[in-house]
Amino acid sequence: MGILESLWKPKVIENFVVHSICFNGQKMIVKLKGTSELEIEKNNIDFYIKERNTKQKLFFKVTQELSEENLYEAIVDFTGNNDLLLENSVLDAYIRVKTNNNSKKFRIKSLHVDSMPQLLIDNRDASVVIIPYSTKNGNLSFKIEKPSVVSKVETVHLNENGILSLKGYAYYPTWDASKQNNITLTLHLRNENGDFEKSFQVQNIKRNDLGGKFTWSGYEVNINLVDLDFELIEGNEINIEIELRNNTLEKNNENFIETSTIQMLDDSISDQSIIIKDTHENEKEVSIKIRNKTKSVFLILNDNNLQIEVDTIFVDIGSITINAVLLSNHPLFQSVDGDYTLVMKKRFLNVIYEFPIHIDNSRFTFKANLNEMLGKGVLKEGIWDLYVNVENKHYRIASRMDNIQNKQKIISFPQQLVKGINSNAIVVKPYYTMHNCVSLLIRNYTYSKSINRININDTRMEIHGKINIMVPNDEIPNQVNGSIFINGRYGKSYDFPAIWKLRKTNKTNVEFEFSVTATFPEDKMTKMKDWVLDNITFESIICNLDFGEIQSRFPLNIRPEKIDKSFEDKLNNVPKIKRLMGKGKLTFYRIINKILPVQENTYVFQSYYGNSYACNPKAIYEELLLKHKKIKAVWVMKDLRKDIPGKPILVKPNSIKYFFYMAIAKYFVNNGNFPDFYVKRNGTIHVETWHGTPLKRLGLDVDPNSTAYAENTSKELLNRIKRWDYLIAPNHYTAEILERAYNYNKKTLEIGYPRNDIFYREGKEMKIIDIKKQLNIDPDKKVILYAPTWREEDRKGSKKSSPFELRFDLDQFKERFGDKYVLLLRLHYFDAARIHLLGYENLVYNVTHYDDIQELYLISDILITDYSSVMFDYANLKRPMIFFTYDLLKYATKMRGFYFDFKEEAPGPLVLNDIELYEAIENIDEVQKEYSEKLKKFQERFCNLDDGYASKRAIEMIFENGERR
Repeated sequence: MGILESLWKPKVIENFVVHSICFNGQKMIVKLKGTSELEIEKNNIDFYIKERNTKQKLFFKVTQELSEENLYEAIVDFTGNNDLLLENSVLDAYIRVKTNNNSKKFRIKSLHVDSMPQLLIDNRDASVVIIPYSTKNGNLSFKIEKPSVVSKVETVHLNENGILSLKGYAYYPTWDASKQNNITLTLHLRNENGDFEKSFQVQNIKRNDLGGKFTWSGYEVNINLVDLDFELIEGNEINIEIELRNNTLEKNNENFIETSTIQMLDDSISDQSIIIKDTHENEKEVSIKIRNKTKSVFLILNDNNLQIEVDTIFVDIGSITINAVLLSNHPLFQSVDGDYTLVMKKRFLNVIYEFPIHIDNSRFTFKANLNEMLGKGVLKEGIWDLYVNVENKHYRIASRMDNIQNKQKIISFPQQLVKGINSNAIVVKPYYTMHNCVSLLIRNYTYSKSINRININDTRMEIHGKINIMVPNDEIPNQVNGSIFINGRYGKSYDFPAIWKLRKTNKTNVEFEFSVTATFPEDKMTKMKDWVLDNITFESIICNLDFGEIQSRFPLNIRPEKIDKSFEDKLNNVPKIKRLMGKGKLTFYRIINKILPVQENTYVFQSYYGNSYACNPKAIYEELLLKHKKIKAVWVMKDLRKDIPGKPILVKPNSIKYFFYMAIAKYFVNNGNFPDFYVKRNGTIHVETWHGTPLKRLGLDVDPNSTAYAENTSKELLNRIKRWDYLIAPNHYTAEILERAYNYNKKTLEIGYPRNDIFYREGKEMKIIDIKKQLNIDPDKKVILYAPTWREEDRKGSKKSSPFELRFDLDQFKERFGDKYVLLLRLHYFDAARIHLLGYENLVYNVTHYDDIQELYLISDILITDYSSVMFDYANLKRPMIFFTYDLLKYATKMRGFYFDFKEEAPGPLVLNDIELYEAIENIDEVQKEYSEKLKKFQERFCNLDDGYASKRAIEMIFENGERR
């Protein structure tokens, strides 16, 4: 062999490939096909797994199969190796071969292991599953996760009669399905909006033993799609979900239902489409789609009886022109020429505008005059879907006949800047949806993004941050005149002239860095600084950018902690100094915590992490003031200008004063937990008031198989709970839950909630008058409070940067109820930052950051909520509640994590859409009568201890008893 030939000799890849993996109890049997050219001596080969982060290893002997050359077997026994099997860890698989006093390791190759069943392991108090998978490089690894439903599809077939046939298997690792009728399967069709569901009981179930504690359930199911009402769901994704119900657990009132979308077993099935006819000979198109990443299967259903096919969409200055043709083979639609209407429907809402069109030779042209439509307020912000109304049925305008898929990614129409109501700048663009339907997106021109810092002195206010200015924005000048309007308490407001300096960051095509300077009027400069500091709140500022003929108005959401009020605040604006100060302050705390004595009369109060002066800590503190207790009160507050009675010491979280008082105080009163740095000293007392009656499962009560289990039972959380000395419970129900869910075994005081004393105290009528005055609410108007729960999905994908959309229309609300009611919105802070309420002044109030929600309950005549625990406190007032559960079908799985049957015990009607909501408001007296008995039972269970004296009882049982000790 020549030198060059030796140098270029191909390298032989010595490796091992997975032949099969199967399970037997707590053991995993891995068979490997060896492709190594090495001669392997007996007992000189090991299979081992290595944890990716900790590098911990487990070794197992490998034996050679005599029946087949180069076939090896490893029996992997996980018994006693719980430390390696932690949730979210990853194990990589290797072979170690010993030859001639040396050893070599090989990464095990894998081909098709992603669809293999999971191995269930009993790990300490909870179970985990080991999931084999192939890495990007084709190597064998194992994920360690909480158990979840596995639902795979082997075959999908749709015939010309509209029968969808599915064949696959499903199982839940911790459930034993070996007994007949122990596990039942239901298949659900659900759309992404949560307002459509069709269920099919799976009859043909075959159970196959996989070994260990669980079996899988093979299924075959046929679904008749012919008579589904396609108008309800046309153009939407319809998820196919498998529901497993454990009938044994159901009897024990445990969590017995689990649901999962079905996924393809492999890539052998591609997208399918077929035309079917219903019983009325109407043509319908059904498309089966497979998501590339997750391999989950979903349907797209379209009514092909009549198709409105777009020829062209032309965007011109101030207008959008749509040319379309009507296509149909149905005898009823062979001649549709004449006058019809084009329908624009606001997504998720029952808001429809119709525009005349004339169809000639099955074609029509529609030209939308945007300046007229938006200038007169016909269309407002949101997504508008387009239809044509033919014979009182809506047909979606789409572009499907050219067979170009994913037009949304291919075609981008120009976005137009339009003058809306009061010359406010609005942007409009047509776009194709994910499934090639036509919609209009209408947005405000400018959005607040973030605030970096605020400085207020005697002459002016400066704000620095970022805003998004929508496209087109290439001609935005570097300096713009404008104004800042501050809506203060008790009806006072000011509009300050301002100069905006703008710089495009180029991080995105819409992000601008800004600094705005608002100058105070000369005749009021001495008083204006204090007034602004007292009235600048999250919801109070409206900004205006003057672009000549068009004005861009938008709210600016300001958190009080962004205001520079001290020298320390200014230092914290420098990242390096902030990091150094943080380390120094922690060292300072640790030293003070050890050397200075505990001050017997120092009390630290905190509510909602320092965001507000509210809740049970507020009620207990004010009761201490009434009793004239001589205490040094310290309130942890992000807003140091908060007006708190009794003149307590206010300390900002993580400030030097904060760490000082956290080290030397004797009493700590909180409705949450203090940070992990806090080391509780001997002789100090931690009073945990908590912050509500639980509806959703907490702590150790959360299903161990749920993704939320780790967060609810983390070591850090349980260590914080060990610091509690007293726990205040509003009722016996809550006491039992918190003690069990958090392994709490110290003193629980079942005394009612101090924060609810306000509902039973004398003088509340005057309190109501004063709160309404602060909020500038007409005293003759009744109040509706809308306080929905936070939905995690609202922070995913495009939703996190898009405006927050209410599921009822404010214009319709104003028309029907504006003369009688005002609407208070109490949202999650993330939603509150995304909602735009311009044009609804004196009707809708964003009170998300109003300190004390108890005061909002007090002034409200009706509560609208959904699955939020606000219902428990509000029940004290014996006023009507409406549960606006527009996503009830979608939320059903989460409700299985509730402590009681919400649908049965809710003390008010569950309404599913805006029409039902409006009807409930209009007939609120009848609603209250109908649910009076349910409300009474609800109060007896959850409000029986609230009587106006809970704060007094808390002080007597904690502080006064402590003094006697």
